[in-house]
Amino acid sequence: MRKMSIFLMVLFFATIVAGSHSSCLAQAKPIKLLFASFTGERAFMSDGIKAFAKDLEEKSGGRIKAEFSWSQALGKIPEYYDLTVKGACDVGFFNPVQCAKDVFLMASISTLPFTFPTAEMHTRALLELRKKGLIDKELDDEKIKLLFIAGDAGSVLLTYKKPVRKLSDAKGLKLHIVPGLQAALAEAMEAVPVDMAGAEVYMALQTGTIDGHFKGYSPLPNFKWCEVTKYVTEPKLGSVFFAVAMNRKSYERLPKDIQRIVDEMAQDPKYGFISAKQMDDLAEVGRQCLIKHGVEFLEWEASSLEELGRRLRPVWDKWIADREAKGLRAKEALKIMYGEFQKMGVKVPAVGYRP
Repeated sequence: MRKMSIFLMVLFFATIVAGSHSSCLAQAKPIKLLFASFTGERAFMSDGIKAFAKDLEEKSGGRIKAEFSWSQALGKIPEYYDLTVKGACDVGFFNPVQCAKDVFLMASISTLPFTFPTAEMHTRALLELRKKGLIDKELDDEKIKLLFIAGDAGSVLLTYKKPVRKLSDAKGLKLHIVPGLQAALAEAMEAVPVDMAGAEVYMALQTGTIDGHFKGYSPLPNFKWCEVTKYVTEPKLGSVFFAVAMNRKSYERLPKDIQRIVDEMAQDPKYGFISAKQMDDLAEVGRQCLIKHGVEFLEWEASSLEELGRRLRPVWDKWIADREAKGLRAKEALKIMYGEFQKMGVKVPAVGYRP
């Protein structure tokens, strides 16, 4: 009887130890977070996304395991905000204006005809707006938690057969545009805006269906647009910014100490600057592609740029009026953006606007 009791006690403690061991193993299993982007693994913004994921893994002591979804594997480009909100991914990368322009009203500040020499400068100005609470609150609300933002450099005018230095040169040209500011730009130049898929632009330039288009430098090599470009007219006008955010429920499911780590990382500007550097590096690759193909780089004549500004002034006025009517601090945001570019040495921070 005594031996049986001892055996039962040993069995009881062994069961407890085994249970504790299983519990420890279960606790040691890392939490998987899916980071999703519509771009490729080496495309723009990917460096910032991967850096954030890597740091989160390390700062959590391995309790977080990052997984990735690239190249529109979850959906089309304009769907990535909704995919993040719905929890199809834990962390999503998206263009606020492209995904939900009626939600992110202040995000379109980057589409206005500011002159954006570099993505790094644009990002620095955006971070100042964020610091002052002048970006959309919907980027950090009950649906998503903002991790970081980064701005791209602006778009230049690229033409195939005709150089453009003054407004009279642009009159009547058929220009491929992305609806929005680019349509307003084309109309202000008295050009003809043409909306078509990006994949159709190469052939359209070759055949003369269009005469040119507005683009940044970074996508040129991938689409082989350097081959159908002979002239570039600067400065760069208008851009976009991008956001990386976490699904709010995914964030709230994390242990409290890991939430604090995410909070601290979300205040660190380095991830935005990592992304901006990558975009500037890609833009330089595109610029070198143009140089290799013997493209001529031009600038708008001062008088034409001034006249273009006068024609674009209604775009600025409408942007301000629409947002101020909704209680948004549009005038203040524009003044700060303009001032930040001035501090960084940009001689003409915007075309058609001055505080």
